[in-house]
Amino acid sequence: MSADQAKGGRIAGGALVAAAALSLGAMLHHPHGGEGASERVVQLSHFVHGVLIALMAIELYGVAAYARLRGLDRPLVLVGLTFFALGTVAMLPAPLLNGFVAPDLMLRGEQAPVETLFAVGLGFAKLASVLISTGIVLLSIGLVHERGAPFWFGLVSVVSVAPVAVMLLLGKLELDFHGMLLVIVAWSVWYAGLGVMMLRGRI
Repeated sequence: MSADQAKGGRIAGGALVAAAALSLGAMLHHPHGGEGASERVVQLSHFVHGVLIALMAIELYGVAAYARLRGLDRPLVLVGLTFFALGTVAMLPAPLLNGFVAPDLMLRGEQAPVETLFAVGLGFAKLASVLISTGIVLLSIGLVHERGAPFWFGLVSVVSVAPVAVMLLLGKLELDFHGMLLVIVAWSVWYAGLGVMMLRGRI
């Protein structure tokens, strides 16, 4: 690994650790049931979902940097990155519809299309969550072939993130506030762990 690659890996690792912490912070401030559609709540929804969209871009950057370090010629790395990137793109309509369009309509008293918009956003969120979780699992399986910390991190990641995709596919996990928080926690732990190993040059 060249000095430039090592430096790039550390920068991307730091970005992943920061994004993981900020994602959890944003989700903990996410408006949820019973808060109504006041101007304050709508502004908070705009802010939280805007931050989450920006963090998705940072996370994609960090994961892409990790995949480049691991080698895009490795099938699991390339396929895992593909699933992760597709999931990131598929997730975009969810915060746009549920965080911006629907709250604005509710604030104006236009209730009719709101439920439909939330349902559409939820559909995109479910698809994206399955794709992103699958990508994380595939990228983690590649680490199980290593020794030491990467092996254990990869193994724990597969065991903790794979059930997210399975439960969503089986309809056993609803992406309400608490369900989405669970998903974000699982992903954020992976982002943070991956980021720390990249910072330490273990990958």
